[in-house]
Amino acid sequence: IDQRTARRVILVTVAASRENGHNGVTGGTVLTLGLVAAFGVPLWLFLLLGWKLAVRLRLEKQGHSAQAIVTSVRGWTDSLDGVKHQVVSYQILQGNDYYPSSADVPVRGKGYATGDRIPVMYLPSRPHRSQPVSGGLATSVGVTAFVMAVMVALMVWPLWMLTHYH
Repeated sequence: IDQRTARRVILVTVAASRENGHNGVTGGTVLTLGLVAAFGVPLWLFLLLGWKLAVRLRLEKQGHSAQAIVTSVRGWTDSLDGVKHQVVSYQILQGNDYYPSSADVPVRGKGYATGDRIPVMYLPSRPHRSQPVSGGLATSVGVTAFVMAVMVALMVWPLWMLTHYH
């Protein structure tokens, strides 16, 4: 659910509340907003993961391999687990044209530096759509599919519980 849709849900809910003689937020409003938050945000994350999985599978099936040239590197450390990452910008040469792209990759060893070569996959019809061949968990099809299955289970289980234990 995007920000505009969430705003519309809030406005419609508050307007309906006022039509029923209530001035402001009611229990129904809170329930509606809670349902939007409880189901809308996980649904949005699920759809985002599904799109990323589809792109990765398409690259693995139809993509070509290439050695891209790293043009810039910016590093950062995840504050939760302390894992070091790099945002690596690179260019792919296809024919006489360069196609820029970037990816977030975990640092292995010394990491990447400007001028290094990085193995990537790209779509010949859309060379700007590329990903590193191995970018860790961010590009792992198995992990993405597992996370999506867990999300479905966590959304279905409470609904099943509500329908069977009331």
